Amino acid sequence: MTTVVLFDIDGTILWSDGAGRRAVNRALEDVFGTLPPDGHEFDGKTDPQIVR
Repeated sequence: MTTVVLFDIDGTILWSDGAGRRAVNRALEDVFGTLPPDGHEFDGKTDPQIVR
């Protein structure tokens, strides 16, 4: 049996209707008290890159 693990950073394999963006926004607001600026790009980035 072979196990394959896929990472879909930019949403090309899995569409979650913005759940990842909402989770990151909520975490940023909870921890730092602010949201990312409007238009902040999440596509093609890892979570640490998005937060930086």
